[in-house]
Amino acid sequence: MSIEVIPVTRSSERREFLKLPFHVYEDDPNWVSPLISEQKRILFNREHPFWKHGCIAPFLARKDGQTVGRIAAVADEAHNSFHGEKVGFFGFFEVIGARENPREAEEITRYLFEAVNRWIAERGFDTVRGPSSPSSNYDWACLVEGHDAPPVFLMPYNPPEYARLFESQGLRKAMDVVSLFFEARELPEKAHRVARIAEKKGYKIRNLDMRRFWDETELILEIYNDAWEKNWGFIPMDREEFMEQAKQLKTLAIPSLVKIVEYNGEAVGFALSVPDYNKALRTMRGRLLPFGIFEVLSIKRNPAKAGIARTITLGVKKAHRHKGVDAMLAVYSVQAGHDIGIWKADFGWVLESNKEAIQLFEHLGGRIYRRYRVYEKRLET
Repeated sequence: MSIEVIPVTRSSERREFLKLPFHVYEDDPNWVSPLISEQKRILFNREHPFWKHGCIAPFLARKDGQTVGRIAAVADEAHNSFHGEKVGFFGFFEVIGARENPREAEEITRYLFEAVNRWIAERGFDTVRGPSSPSSNYDWACLVEGHDAPPVFLMPYNPPEYARLFESQGLRKAMDVVSLFFEARELPEKAHRVARIAEKKGYKIRNLDMRRFWDETELILEIYNDAWEKNWGFIPMDREEFMEQAKQLKTLAIPSLVKIVEYNGEAVGFALSVPDYNKALRTMRGRLLPFGIFEVLSIKRNPAKAGIARTITLGVKKAHRHKGVDAMLAVYSVQAGHDIGIWKADFGWVLESNKEAIQLFEHLGGRIYRRYRVYEKRLET
């Protein structure tokens, strides 16, 4: 078996990199392709805001002239300066034949990680961590439990064999994140009671105001960087990068599913939920045009068609925690889903170390149903 790993530099190699997942998952009914245009932009367009504090080096693995694997090495100055670490990341990993030809897949994986580890070590980093595609603010972690159904919107999906492949390269668990599944017609009375107590303290909740979308986004950015500051793996988002992601979500946002809590006129917490747009994206093979966008907008007009919502984020500024604001956001978000015909929700992801958030969702009736893992390995010097 002749395997070579090459850096991606040519247009033809970029196309191969982007198309490889379609070969990996061609027989997997659960896979949902990411939007090719977005993948292409973040990987290869240095005008993307991520490139102002990071860089991405993609590689292809070829066997006998055929592309059989891919990976990217990632440097993120924002992460290392914030956490005081010297970590390089890997992401965008795919390999053909992980189930059918495990020995060959392991050998391909070894070649790919040799390239990534060398790239990372040459830049003075002492640890490799991932999958991070390209950071915790995007596609993050490897699905290790819960492969029996398609992923929900903006959540990763991969063959179950990838965990074994990572471990074969000496990578070990750094942190798990989980998603909780919720389905209920009625919320526990205790949850309503805690929310009412917060309201009596002067906290007020409202929907996103689409007429002031960009002003609202500024408020949410402030809450986001305050609320998640102490979380493992958190990377503060600068305004440009946050606005880039907000621009993508603007078309998809349903105001009643975006809740903002205020106290004395200050925005102190928010929750962002969306219908599971993957119900539409599954049939689009990574392309919104020419007709895919109409499927997505159909779900926005009739969210009940999605069957489930995903709560992407729920956060409260540190100064306003333990006052019932999180319960308030959760209760009103669930009720908003009920109002538009959605009775199921995915809360995730949540760090496994965030016991408080997990307990909140469990008290609402949620249960952990999917687990994702971030791996790491100390590099030899």
